[in-house]
Amino acid sequence: MAAEKKMVTLVSSDGVEFVVEKRVAEQSLFIKNALNGGVVEEKVIPIPKVTGDTLSSVLEYCEKHASTAEFQENEIEEWDKEYIEKANLNLLYDLLQASSFMLIMGLLDLGAERVASLIRGKSAQEIRELLNIKYDFTPEQEEEIRREMQWHFE
Repeated sequence: MAAEKKMVTLVSSDGVEFVVEKRVAEQSLFIKNALNGGVVEEKVIPIPKVTGDTLSSVLEYCEKHASTAEFQENEIEEWDKEYIEKANLNLLYDLLQASSFMLIMGLLDLGAERVASLIRGKSAQEIRELLNIKYDFTPEQEEEIRREMQWHFE
């Protein structure tokens, strides 16, 4: 007879509940510390700041990485690459926020690497457009910054 799997319920900021195996949830150090440190009495853990859609995607990552013993390293690297490349910019931003809050360092690193690859080789203007960053410096302010940071522009 197989051992009974320990389950926990995660509740997103918008009230969506996810019942997952404890080993999957513990890919998050935030959750692992809450469970093992006695912070939560029940096996229901609220995850503020993370919507149901984002938490679903985060848990997809956690499920895969909780099962890494079943995969060779190159298989998990290929899966990670496909997972992060299919994320649009909004989801990528949400994944970065969620992984930072939930302390899922592998996902945080993966997201940061994806952002770096998206902006690599682009001009400041192209990066602002890609990331929808409002540029509100006056020409005088921009010139002052360029003078102060001249070493960077050389």
